[in-house]
Amino acid sequence: MDTGVSWKEKPEVKKQKYSIEYYPGTSRLMIIEGMSAPAVSEKLDVRTGLLYRWRKEHLAELAGSNRGK
Repeated sequence: MDTGVSWKEKPEVKKQKYSIEYYPGTSRLMIIEGMSAPAVSEKLDVRTGLLYRWRKEHLAELAGSNRGK
């Protein structure tokens, strides 16, 4: 599909940076409170794919910390 805009002319996309404390909080919304990723995405303006990744990482971290107990 030709949009008439060259890839060189597309505006620069800035990446949003989130603090490390932000990750567990967003995954808790999905894990503990049962919110869907699309609902959290809309509420916090974070990409859905990123939320799924954070949840996966958070669950892996929790599983790792429970192995030593």
